[in-house]
Amino acid sequence: MKSLTFQATLSVFRKEVIAASRFKGTWLTMLMFSFTTLSLSSLAFKGTATDSATLSALYWIIIFFSAMTSVDRLFIEEEFSGTIRMLKAYGGAIPILFGKMLYGFLLLLAISVIATFFFIVLFDGNIPQESSVFFFVNLILGVWGLSAAGTFLAALSASANVKSGLFPVLMLPVMLPVLLPVTEATTEIFEGGAFDVSAVFPVFLYDLILTVTSSLLFDYVWYEDL
Repeated sequence: MKSLTFQATLSVFRKEVIAASRFKGTWLTMLMFSFTTLSLSSLAFKGTATDSATLSALYWIIIFFSAMTSVDRLFIEEEFSGTIRMLKAYGGAIPILFGKMLYGFLLLLAISVIATFFFIVLFDGNIPQESSVFFFVNLILGVWGLSAAGTFLAALSASANVKSGLFPVLMLPVMLPVLLPVTEATTEIFEGGAFDVSAVFPVFLYDLILTVTSSLLFDYVWYEDL
């Protein structure tokens, strides 16, 4: 049973990759949003921000709104095309949730790595070598939370009457317990301070709770209109 679920999850993930490769608008939108925001911010700050806290906040704002332009569309495009009812009828809820969540996670992580590179270049940022591993652990935890919450809320908002406004309204309060600690940890890294693992361990637990809770509640959301 677990093997079939895993295979079905990979099938959903492959479907998302194939569909995205045919219509690259989502990737380009995320890249252009990140690059435009970074460029304008760099020009406004003249290449340097006032302090590490400002840099850290700007960095996570860019990643958060990049998620808004990608994870939000995981279900809406199928809702508009009319294929979502077929997906509900022939696809299991859990494989669909985790397949789309895995795709959203890897897509957002790839965009975040690219944005990190341009962020360091444009702002003359400095990530100490001894903190580089912790920086990417912190990034992965933040992206995990965004993809876990975003996939579930995207499915919830896809069937709502007010699709365009519901997702960000729900997303921000759910993500605050993730964004605040990872932003503070990023600030410490930019300042060259020691990385405190205990500061982001609650983020790991919260991400895990988001993932498990989403899997438990997804059946009710997914089959509500079937």
